[in-house]
Amino acid sequence: MFPETVTPTLPESVVEQAGKLSAEERLELLLQYTLKAEEVWTLAGDSGFVMLESDPAEAAADNETEQHGNALLPIWPHRDLIGLWTRAQETGATPTPIKLEEFMQSWLPGLASNQVDLVVFPVGAEQTGMVLSAEELQQSLNEG
Repeated sequence: MFPETVTPTLPESVVEQAGKLSAEERLELLLQYTLKAEEVWTLAGDSGFVMLESDPAEAAADNETEQHGNALLPIWPHRDLIGLWTRAQETGATPTPIKLEEFMQSWLPGLASNQVDLVVFPVGAEQTGMVLSAEELQQSLNEG
């Protein structure tokens, strides 16, 4: 479904198919494509990068033993996929790439120390994406 090579634009059919993937499948797509493209995408506005607040009720219901942070940074594998997240248009922010090397060496350690988690490839109106700690994402990218 997703291109085997890095491409600046995605066909609309690929974007639609990606939007129908489960959260787990979107995480796998992010890991595979990010390693190929050597960049990850975020949203940046006038006052910085778009961040979300984590839902304390969801955090309490989460049976994992790890503590997750209060803030979430949404990330995507490709700029064309950001439009699948309904709230992206509401933010007025601009899709912004971060080189993978910088993301892994600077961003992830900084996010970890600030207890900011990542929401992977959210789609739809809500924050429907897997939430990972910076350490979890770093480990997954290193294993990829």
